[in-house]
Amino acid sequence: MSNEKIQRAAKRIEKLIKESAAPVYGPTVDSCQIASTLAKAEFYGKENEGFLVFYLTSQHQLIKKIMEFEGSINSAYVYPRAVVKRALELNAAAVLFAHNHPSGITTPSQADKDITQRLKTVLEIIDVTVLDHIILGDSNSEPYSFQANFLM
Repeated sequence: MSNEKIQRAAKRIEKLIKESAAPVYGPTVDSCQIASTLAKAEFYGKENEGFLVFYLTSQHQLIKKIMEFEGSINSAYVYPRAVVKRALELNAAAVLFAHNHPSGITTPSQADKDITQRLKTVLEIIDVTVLDHIILGDSNSEPYSFQANFLM
C-alpha cells in the first residue's frame, strides 16, 4: 500500500474515532459544597464581581464552567439571553450559578434574587433546570446557597 493511501486511511479512521467517541464530562456538581469548591478557584483574588455558570448534563455532570460575566467591585450585569444561548450550544440540561461578593458578605441583594428568578424563568422555557445560585464571600464566610435557603 502506498504512503498516500495509508495517510488517507489513517485520516478516515481518525475521523471515525472522533465522531463515535462519547463525550467526556467532568465531575457531578449536585451540591453547594461541590460547586463552591470548584468556584472558589475561579474567584480567588478577584476584586470585582464575576458570574460563573456551570453547564451540566441531566445527571448533573459538568459539561463546562464559564465565567460568563465580570463587573465592578459591587455588581456584574447578567444577560439572560447569553446564558440561554450558551446552554443551547452546550446542550445543557441543568445549570448552577455562582458569583462572588468582593465585600466578603454573602447575603444576597434584591438584585441577586431578581436575576436568579429571571434566569430561572427564561431557562424553564427551554427545559433547563436551575439547581442553585451560590454566593461566595471571603475566606471567613460560608457560601450562601439559594437552594438551601428556599429561594429557588
